[in-house]
Amino acid sequence: MQRKGRSHKAAMSSATNVNIWDLLHFCEQAAQDFNEVGNEDTAFYFENMAEYLRSGFNPGKGLDKPSKVLGM
Repeated sequence: MQRKGRSHKAAMSSATNVNIWDLLHFCEQAAQDFNEVGNEDTAFYFENMAEYLRSGFNPGKGLDKPSKVLGM
């Protein structure tokens, strides 16, 4: 007879997952806000992330390397 194994949560609950569309809107808003305050360098990276989520992201494949996504 096999004894009962210990159980524990291996990761955060699914309630903490971020919706891709919410992340896209966050990046777009952040880019706009940074442009408004004159921080174009930071806005550039948020714009790249938003563009990647709009056109290059493949949910089945997952996220690409940050250097590729952010245009570094």
